[in-house]
Amino acid sequence: LSHFAEEIGNGNLDQEIKIETNDEIGHLARTFSIMASKLKMTMGTLENRMIDLHHSEELLKKSEKKYRNIFENALEGIYQVGYDGRIISVNPAGAEMLGYNSESEMKLHLNHQMAGVYADPADREVLLKIINEKHQVTDYEMRLIRKDKKIIDVAVSVRGIFDSNRQLVMLGGFIQNIMVRKQKEAAEREIVAAKAANEAKSTFLATMSHEIRTPLNAVAGFSELLSSLVTDEKQKSYLSAIKCSGDNLLLLINDILDLSKIEAGRLELQYSPVDLRILLKEVEQVFILQVQKKAIQFFVNISNEIPEILYLDKLRLRQILINVVGNAIKFTNKGFVKLSVDVLNQKDDSRLDVHIKVEDTGIGISEEDIGTIFDSFKQPTNQDSSRYKGTGLGLAICKRLVEMMNGQIDVESVAGQGSTFTIIINDVKSKTKHRPAVNLDEQKKGSKKRETADEWKTLSSKTLSKVPELIRILDSEYLDQWNKFAKRQPIQEVEKFGKDLRDLGLEFKINPLIDYGERLLIYVDNFDVAGMLIMIDEFTFLMSQLKAINKENS
Repeated sequence: LSHFAEEIGNGNLDQEIKIETNDEIGHLARTFSIMASKLKMTMGTLENRMIDLHHSEELLKKSEKKYRNIFENALEGIYQVGYDGRIISVNPAGAEMLGYNSESEMKLHLNHQMAGVYADPADREVLLKIINEKHQVTDYEMRLIRKDKKIIDVAVSVRGIFDSNRQLVMLGGFIQNIMVRKQKEAAEREIVAAKAANEAKSTFLATMSHEIRTPLNAVAGFSELLSSLVTDEKQKSYLSAIKCSGDNLLLLINDILDLSKIEAGRLELQYSPVDLRILLKEVEQVFILQVQKKAIQFFVNISNEIPEILYLDKLRLRQILINVVGNAIKFTNKGFVKLSVDVLNQKDDSRLDVHIKVEDTGIGISEEDIGTIFDSFKQPTNQDSSRYKGTGLGLAICKRLVEMMNGQIDVESVAGQGSTFTIIINDVKSKTKHRPAVNLDEQKKGSKKRETADEWKTLSSKTLSKVPELIRILDSEYLDQWNKFAKRQPIQEVEKFGKDLRDLGLEFKINPLIDYGERLLIYVDNFDVAGMLIMIDEFTFLMSQLKAINKENS
């Protein structure tokens, strides 16, 4: 028993006492054996706990290293402060955000107190109140003072740390610099405000242009009416000045109205089947008197690759062509103006890109002006405005309209040698396959049958038999009157001309003639002199159609 006790004292707990007596010595031996066994178990447990503790320490070290790595390298500011505002820790990103090189510099400069960074001290009180109530706050926006005294916008997310008595002892969280976001938001607000202002401006211009145009049409119309009644030459010159100024102002207002509608998004294109050959002929008729007066040549060519029907906005395409061709004729005093149309890219039997080109041998555009030629209210710097007039809006409107048609317009020019305007309208839908025609001069001679079939196919045989009589009436009673309109357009006479032609159309059941008369009367009622001139020019085309159908059926 003494030897066993000595071995246990030496740490040898595997000893076994072989005393089997039932006396006190035996009882003591069994007690020693139980004690040794329990000691062995206890030692084993302690060893396992030591191993676990060592493992936990290793994990803690790894976790601390991982946290420290996150803390040191995070892009956002990370900080801990005591309830009393004492700075406990700030990561490098947080210190740098506030203009410091390190945590120690920040603590030293601020005397270890976070209160010195609040641009508004009330923000700290608000944060503490929220955290005491809700234990945390997310994305609270406020402003902080940097070391260089500059103010920055930040968003903070903070969580409170409480003791066993539920008393707030520390705050920890993140700081994010939101200056870029704030600047972006401010820029977006400015863009929205600018857009709203632009829309308001465009709406105002559209409304005012419309309201001004109505009385201005009346001024121009009555001036024209008075010119046929006044005989005094001085008074006639006054009326002429009023009419000229009114016409110029009306053109300006119409251009402003179109531009403002485009900018306000209120102008919608109306697509319909269009025969470009007929449209180009209309454009040619509009300028026939001008080119004759200036003694220049005007060529209109259309490729035989152009289909019979294209789906376009006829009114707006006509406006574009009249504007571009009108400019070319206005600035060309000798030589020629050439309008040509062909296919740029045939995609399939129903889609193609249309290529329109207007060339002239006019005064050209200088290199310094060519970059702004499509800007609103821009005119060539050396242009004689008293001679050439214009609003500087025509080409700007053309550019917008072409872009709305999924196209683009460009210009090449050399000052003193002429200009070439190129219009490409992409992905135009066509109705038929390609076809009889090289240029409009040939069409005038050889394609009347097709035009008659397209435009007059609804006429009955009884109506067709009356066409010769209608032509005789128009030639003998109305052609001379129409010739006078080339120089002057007295409102009352033009109105009577329109009514007579409409009535003749009703009498002979000729729908195109009815339509012509009614459209002319609309322009007369609105005192729209520009529209009247266009319709008056179209009379020769109407006569040519009548004579073509008469020849076909004779």
